[in-house]
Amino acid sequence: MCHIMNAKFISILIFTLLINRSLGFFFLKSLLMDYAAREWNRLEQNKQNTVNTASYNHYNNHGTWSLLNSYDFIIVGAGSSGCVLASRLSENPDYKVLLIEAGKRQQFLNDIPIFAAYLQSTSYNWNYVTEPQEGACLGMEDQRCAFPRGKGVGGSSLINYMIYNRGNKYDFDQWAAMGNEGWSYDEILPYFKKSENNNLKGLENSTYHGKGGPMNTEYPQHRTKYAKAFMEAQKHIGIKRVDYNGESQLGTSYVQANTLHGRRQSAASAFIDPILWNRPNLHILTEARVTKVLIDPDTKEAYGVEYVRFKKRNNVFAAKEVILSAGAFSSPQVLMLSGIGQEHELKRIGVPLLQDLPVGKVMYDHLCHFGPTFTVNTSGISVSSDRVLFPHNLKEYFTTGGSPLSIIGGVETLTFIKTPNSRYPATVPDLELLFIPGSYSSDQGTGIKRGMRVTDEIYNSVYKELDKPSQDVFSIMVMQFHPQ
Repeated sequence: MCHIMNAKFISILIFTLLINRSLGFFFLKSLLMDYAAREWNRLEQNKQNTVNTASYNHYNNHGTWSLLNSYDFIIVGAGSSGCVLASRLSENPDYKVLLIEAGKRQQFLNDIPIFAAYLQSTSYNWNYVTEPQEGACLGMEDQRCAFPRGKGVGGSSLINYMIYNRGNKYDFDQWAAMGNEGWSYDEILPYFKKSENNNLKGLENSTYHGKGGPMNTEYPQHRTKYAKAFMEAQKHIGIKRVDYNGESQLGTSYVQANTLHGRRQSAASAFIDPILWNRPNLHILTEARVTKVLIDPDTKEAYGVEYVRFKKRNNVFAAKEVILSAGAFSSPQVLMLSGIGQEHELKRIGVPLLQDLPVGKVMYDHLCHFGPTFTVNTSGISVSSDRVLFPHNLKEYFTTGGSPLSIIGGVETLTFIKTPNSRYPATVPDLELLFIPGSYSSDQGTGIKRGMRVTDEIYNSVYKELDKPSQDVFSIMVMQFHPQ
């Protein structure tokens, strides 16, 4: 399907919608559902995360090119960090840079914000899950929560919900206080601003935002009546409107998005695509999984990597540096496969020890889950998959970037609050509330349910009754910033 989702196809589809609304609507919906089903089936058949041996492409600028034996820099993982590093390092034409990625390029559906939940049930997700939990993940399949991680050029920015949230000043300053020189908020703010192209209406002159950078920020062009009412209600109870990427996070705001004219702007589309045709020194190798960093056992210096492509092992060498940017899970995994990790762990899997270090033992994450869902005595306002695909919404989106399709995964507002039992300074929130004009059942138990691994029992007993065309709902998602 993705190979035919080009501009010509979109034009034909809109034309069909204009002539025959029913035919166009069901045509698109069947295509989307078929795509999701095929991707889900492929994921199920590939749970061991073996290398994808589908058609292989060298993703580069000047047509075909030959992989060099050696580069100055090898970057492992084309996620958000990898794309930025590749862009910056290749600015020097004397540097030969290789960016290696296990996944593939983004496709048409990656660009449409409202479909974020569906993407987490495709091969663009590594499909990591937790071990079975005794006291958690009780409503999830096998009591294992999903840990979505992007697999493709752009990494998790291909499948995430596109929320632009830098984090709190306090956390950066704490990192600096622990001895991480250069990581205080005041020191990193110039880099946030340098990377940003601020198109947030009302914040054009903010000293906390930048203009002219590669990464666009904007408010989604469509807002539901519920989101506007929710913002007004918060105002009445004293919650002030703020720029949560500005002076203070405490308060509420419409969500700021990493989108451009209503379309997802991944790390690849922001930092790689615009420069690729002018960088013959940058090569990007897709569908190639790095299995080991080659390290000299005497000097402990990295000199290349081993990777698998088409089930064949290959080596490529680095004259200057090997940079691991494979993510919170895969970077420790590659280190351990390279012989760097705890001795007993490496011995258990038969990897010779090179350096005994506690690799992969400290990871912090913030949990986000659906809180209360409210039914409302209105109709036609909530966002659901059936309503989103109405012909007029499709026409508006493909011509102006508006309509509910531009809502980033359904999230419309963010509210940062402080609970009475917080142990952190007065300016530091510990909860984030995300307003969503829908529920688990807004896509009839497909993308959201699958992506979050919700069991049939929970879905059918709690949410399925909300799956009615006439029933409007909204939900609040709750995120902890400092879980214990």
